[in-house]
Amino acid sequence: MDAKKKIGIFGGTFDPPHRAHLVMAENAYKALQLDEVWFMPNNIPAYKVSDHEIASAKNRTEMLTMLVKDKEWGKVSTIELERDGNTYTSDTLTILTEDYPEYEFYLVIGSDSLMSMHWWHEVATIFKLANIVVLCRGTDTKEELTEEVKKLRNQYDGNVILIENEVMDISSSEIRVILSDKENDRSVIEEKLMEKLPSDIVSYIYDNELYGT
Repeated sequence: MDAKKKIGIFGGTFDPPHRAHLVMAENAYKALQLDEVWFMPNNIPAYKVSDHEIASAKNRTEMLTMLVKDKEWGKVSTIELERDGNTYTSDTLTILTEDYPEYEFYLVIGSDSLMSMHWWHEVATIFKLANIVVLCRGTDTKEELTEEVKKLRNQYDGNVILIENEVMDISSSEIRVILSDKENDRSVIEEKLMEKLPSDIVSYIYDNELYGT
């Protein structure tokens, strides 16, 4: 029997998607020798209260497609955008395992998410249906993470994998602030964004007048 195809699931609002998202996914891809990583934009994030108007599903999907275009292992999945109501990871994994029984799924999360995972909706289902891949930051306390992993493994009998993550000081919120700058012209703003966003995504943001541009 052939080994199951290993698929990483990397979810988020991606508002906008940036280079650090790509690096995080690639770290998981390489460390675990995944076959693919599916970038999965949220519809209505169940655990996140937004302080701004989130870009449309279409806009975020198109920007993500630009972000991964040169990575043959990177795919964009709109499964969560196609559902109404709150987006729950447990529901997504249930659908995926039913639709793709030949795949083995690896849920890629940050270490901050690990520490709050016991609050997630139907967390036992998540551990049953996927391996949990935790991207560790340089500032993380390994003892604290290890203790939390031990608790989750014991409670849910799940597989939790800690991997090192190259930390990039980039956030979507910071990018939105830079883009909304009314005091500088576009060339100055693009210079500030050079290491954070690919140029085609910057052009797309301006063409579609996103984030106050």
